[in-house]
Amino acid sequence: MAAAKVPVQRDLLSRLAAGTAGVVGAPFLRRLVAELGAALDAEVAFVAELVDERPGYARTIAGACAPGIELREGCELALEGTPCEHADACELLRVPENARERYPRDAFLAAHKLNGYIALALRGADGRAIGHIAIVSTRRLELTDEELAALQIFAARAGAEVERRRHEAALRAQTDEVAGSRAGALQAADEERRRIGRELHDGAQQRLVGLERGLGGALAALAVQSPVPLRIVSLPARRLPPVVEATVWLLVRESLSNAIKHAQATDVRVEVVQHGRTLVAEIVDDGVGGARGDHGTGLQALAARVESLGGRLMVDSPPGEGTRLAATIPLAPWRTARDPFLEFGHADDGGRGRKKIEELLAGKRTTAVSLAREWELEGGPPRIGQRLPVFDHMGRRHAVVEVERVALVPFGDVDPATIDPEPGVDDWHGGRRLAYDACREEMAALLGDPGWRLTDKDPMVILWYRRVDQTTAAEISGSTL
Repeated sequence: MAAAKVPVQRDLLSRLAAGTAGVVGAPFLRRLVAELGAALDAEVAFVAELVDERPGYARTIAGACAPGIELREGCELALEGTPCEHADACELLRVPENARERYPRDAFLAAHKLNGYIALALRGADGRAIGHIAIVSTRRLELTDEELAALQIFAARAGAEVERRRHEAALRAQTDEVAGSRAGALQAADEERRRIGRELHDGAQQRLVGLERGLGGALAALAVQSPVPLRIVSLPARRLPPVVEATVWLLVRESLSNAIKHAQATDVRVEVVQHGRTLVAEIVDDGVGGARGDHGTGLQALAARVESLGGRLMVDSPPGEGTRLAATIPLAPWRTARDPFLEFGHADDGGRGRKKIEELLAGKRTTAVSLAREWELEGGPPRIGQRLPVFDHMGRRHAVVEVERVALVPFGDVDPATIDPEPGVDDWHGGRRLAYDACREEMAALLGDPGWRLTDKDPMVILWYRRVDQTTAAEISGSTL
């Protein structure tokens, strides 16, 4: 006797539940569309969110396509004349077949001979449409009531994930905007203090002015004048924004003063380290401890200053065990013309940045392509003959190069044949899009443009360079990579 057929509803629901278990955010959406496409034998499944800053457009956040069909994440789609336009206006759009005939203006349907189309609107907590999830097939696409019920369950979950994503992006943009405005005010205040210092020849202000010499020089000057040994354990290889350098200097000066006057310390240690887009400054003494961050105008003022930069100041001072001050300051909104540099890689690049640096050190990579808007934050593209330090995304310095040629080209017109080839990479533009999408939120914060996304029209700076530092690739690779 043949075994009873398992209901389709249970198969689809179980498959979606098992395939998306244990993941949230973007990984959940990617898993969901992959499982939907496979379960329903559909060539295309995707999730798109409405673009608030561009009414009439949606942006894909996750997609799964059969070979030969491409629908990149981050692609913006015009809704007019497409099924997506109706999907966002109703709870459920069902076009089992003849979708091309019903929507003759939809170039995507026509190009891939797609026939069946089913979409569900994604809604936020207030009931407002925020996007849609769609399944598209070259064949007739009809779902049973049980299948639709299962799909609606996961569409509700997808809507919650999209709304969470949008809230997080809005919060990050707001935080960066506040940090940027506060930092601008601090920068202006610091410039005014330097002006007053020059006019009044005040000793303390003159030492602050010494930060044009760099943080290392300013701290060295403090160490020379201190009756207690001040040990500088580590500093970032590159210059920091002026207001950040001034904040770290003031933090060290206040800590040193407290160690001398109150803590009976015999040693003070300073360590300033850049971890990606975050700076951590630690000052530790071996004194009597007992310091409190909520007492004393000096530490309170420093805490307020660090917080105004979007950072945080921690004070750890157990009685009898010394005092440790740790300031964490985000660097994402900062870029200045004072210290231009080349940077390779980002936190989620799977080691590609490291590989590019290794190729540069070995003499196999002599070009760099980056967004022109990034260089605008540093005073414009570098000049021929200018020397640039090379950093990884963690702020570690690896080499120095000299610019030999500069070109400004729209992203869509960049010819991969004119730059260093990347073995195994057939779609250079697609790879770069994915790379910028992976760090899009960080780039948006850096550029001060919450809605930024790479387009074919975005100007790119192509640099041809030669390495000029004398350190060998093996030495640098062995010590810093």
